[in-house]
Amino acid sequence: MKLMLPSPAIFADVSSAADNRESSDMYCRVVVRLNTQWRVVECRDGIQWILQYGKKSGHRRIWRGNSYCRTRNALIRCVTQRVGEIEQSKMQMLRSLSERFPENDPITDANAETENGGGEDDE
Repeated sequence: MKLMLPSPAIFADVSSAADNRESSDMYCRVVVRLNTQWRVVECRDGIQWILQYGKKSGHRRIWRGNSYCRTRNALIRCVTQRVGEIEQSKMQMLRSLSERFPENDPITDANAETENGGGEDDE
């Protein structure tokens, strides 16, 4: 009797904790999973939230962007229009997001370092 083992690629895929591909079921920047078919993520470039729809593909979902939002109000409006009713706890998570998508502003960051004495390395 021959024992059949899955290929190592299957184990590698299952064991990977996080993925940097926005289309991945294991994407590392998921903000909230709204239900089995919809979720909100931060885009990989860190400039906006994305409302994604997940289409079943075998035992996983392939996630595709549906709406791209830089403000909380726009994101909530898109969720309401496209997803429909969601659990109150999920809506609370969306309402708790900052008013605008947080960005790293090089000018503001540089000013903060100057005001704080030049940053962490000045000891």
